[in-house]
Amino acid sequence: MHVKHDYVRRTNCFIAQFIVTQAGEREPELLWFGDCDKSNTIHDYYTLQDSIASYNHICGPCYGIYYSWSDSTRYGYERNSCYGIPRCLWNPALNEIKELPPMITKPNLSSNLTYHREFCGFGFDPVTVDYKVVAIKGYKILSNEPYTKTNYLDYPLSIMIYSLRTDSWRYLQDLSKSYYVRQNSCYNFVNRSFYWLGSYIEFTYKSDVIIAIDLATEECQEIGLPEARIKGSMTYDEEYSERLMVYNDSIALVALYDNYKFDIWTLTGRIWSKELTVKLDCWVKKPLGHYYVDNNLLLFDVGPNYGLILCDLDTEDSWQIKVMTITGSGFCETVSAYMESLVPLNDRDFWKERDKGLSFV
Repeated sequence: MHVKHDYVRRTNCFIAQFIVTQAGEREPELLWFGDCDKSNTIHDYYTLQDSIASYNHICGPCYGIYYSWSDSTRYGYERNSCYGIPRCLWNPALNEIKELPPMITKPNLSSNLTYHREFCGFGFDPVTVDYKVVAIKGYKILSNEPYTKTNYLDYPLSIMIYSLRTDSWRYLQDLSKSYYVRQNSCYNFVNRSFYWLGSYIEFTYKSDVIIAIDLATEECQEIGLPEARIKGSMTYDEEYSERLMVYNDSIALVALYDNYKFDIWTLTGRIWSKELTVKLDCWVKKPLGHYYVDNNLLLFDVGPNYGLILCDLDTEDSWQIKVMTITGSGFCETVSAYMESLVPLNDRDFWKERDKGLSFV
């Protein structure tokens, strides 16, 4: 009963993060669309800013809980130590933040390597009744030399898992090889698994694989992408031409080409199916992937200072566009539905109740 808003089905409110400086600084904003009563939301823009001022990435919501971290490795350096960048769980309804313990090192990590970059996911394990954070870590050679592609991409990525019930990190496994993993632009947790796009080449429009981790079994899969999708350098911003999203309770790929057309592919098992092809009547910069189920709307970013648009997938003849008014500057990088929860993050006794046979979801 602690969930106030079901994930994207009943909420017209979401959190958007905008890149506001050339240095990559981000600021979050609460945004509404449609006929939404803002007075029902207890947090305003300033509260949101104050709550997560030290964290510039948001992942969620998972039953009203968010994971947030500071990606200081984005430009090839660490803000603190190799493992000490800020990470937390955040409950905006209770205005509560739980700082996570420092990241552990991979067992038998070579002395000439250090962590470099971090790609994260967050979800709920219904088997153990536990919230889990998944961190995919890359490596670089430990030296004072500037970052290059060769000293990062040559090493397989490692998977670390954090458990809220045990409040600890542990090493899971290495991937089969190194990938350039993309941070998700929306929340991609469905059917117990979290998903990321990966590619063999850094900063490219073309993705080569989907990395999927089942939080209940902790099984990792590397899934191929549909070969029949549009290929080639055909969008204004190549790096953002493909995005993952949750569509009709399945993980889906939205592929944008020539900035006016896009395809939606859904994955069942390991089989891809093209759901639809859409031709827009206006130019868009990139798909954000955030999908409103009841309204059948898909969110796009038009570009710095121009706003966001919603594509109505039901109006097949004209593809109706709804323009969203935003107060942020720069371009939108991620979006998350706004949800509320009464699950406390720092009360250890709460998690002991699970052993009495109680369920909180």
